[in-house]
Amino acid sequence: MEKWSLMILVCLLAAGCGDRLKPPAAPVKMAKGYNPLKPPAREKENGVTSGARPDRPVRRLMILVDVYFLRVPVTARGELEAIWGYVEPEAVGADEQVFLARNGVRAGLGSPAAWDRLKTIFDENRTVVTKKGRLTIRGSGAIEIELSDQPRDETIFFYNRGGGLAGMDFFRARNFFKVSTGLAFDDLETVEMLLVPGVRGSQKHLKYARRGGRIRMVPRGREKIFHHLAFTVRIPPDHFLLVGPSSQEELSTSLGRHFFCVTKAHRQYHRLYVLAPQVAQK
Repeated sequence: MEKWSLMILVCLLAAGCGDRLKPPAAPVKMAKGYNPLKPPAREKENGVTSGARPDRPVRRLMILVDVYFLRVPVTARGELEAIWGYVEPEAVGADEQVFLARNGVRAGLGSPAAWDRLKTIFDENRTVVTKKGRLTIRGSGAIEIELSDQPRDETIFFYNRGGGLAGMDFFRARNFFKVSTGLAFDDLETVEMLLVPGVRGSQKHLKYARRGGRIRMVPRGREKIFHHLAFTVRIPPDHFLLVGPSSQEELSTSLGRHFFCVTKAHRQYHRLYVLAPQVAQK
């Protein structure tokens, strides 16, 4: 009996457990730098990537921005209000419009018909001085539009989103707008433009820095980007954005006063900026 039991046990081990007793297979060796989550790179043949469409060249878009600088005497209130009467401030947004105006900034969107009327004002009124420039924005880059003719000392007060008032001093400062553009997802002919005001000055403040193996006090430049005053506007084809001072610019320390008011030959002027983008293919 014990002999038969031993023979049955040997047969069972040989039939049912034989695969468990086999040595494990050698691990698969991965190539150096292999990443299973990254698709393999396509091979190139005669400079053309496999799977590409050589019959469909890649189109690179760039945005050209025509910038008009308008200079209107402070005393010419009628002409100033007539200019603002041709644009729609609602394009900026009601809440944004109120917040910008509180800081001395005003913006609105103009149509092609509005531009024709504005051109009539420029041509017939010699008190309104215009100057044109063109800027090119490629890809997702940003450009700067400098607003200052020459550096000057400034004390700027501004409201934040919480309603608090803050102020900063700048030595030999220059004011500018950072401008970024992109195409709207739902309309590739419409440009979305982001404007952010900023101030860059040569500040008198010093900071500690290592120079020549020693810690020294060195001058530090000062730059302030007013991110909380950034605003975005959708600009359809043949439309334009008008940016200038609000009524709060009358306050001598407001941001709008420093950005949009200039004195020439003992006369004060308001400065307005017209930005007219268009999409171009390279």
